Amino acid sequence: MYERFDRAALIEEPDIPEEGEHIWLWFWQLSRRRQQGMDGPQPLTYTEISGCSRMTGDILLREEVAIITDMDDAYLDALAKEREAQRVANRKSNAN
Repeated sequence: MYERFDRAALIEEPDIPEEGEHIWLWFWQLSRRRQQGMDGPQPLTYTEISGCSRMTGDILLREEVAIITDMDDAYLDALAKEREAQRVANRKSNAN
């Protein structure tokens, strides 16, 4: 969203330890294929994670799957907060 509105400088890139880079890449690979619902992006499912693993040949450890699902929860939570902040800003803008 920041990039679409020419505010890419506000993006905070996290420091990813070298040993976790593959999980970071898997998460974003999966995220690009996530389902969309009426309220926006849907959580990644174990079926989607498993299917991606089978199709790519990448073997995921159960701990890595847990990390990916935790990352997904955090991503969706941050996205919901961002969307709510935008709704509030829009209401204020429309009230003026």
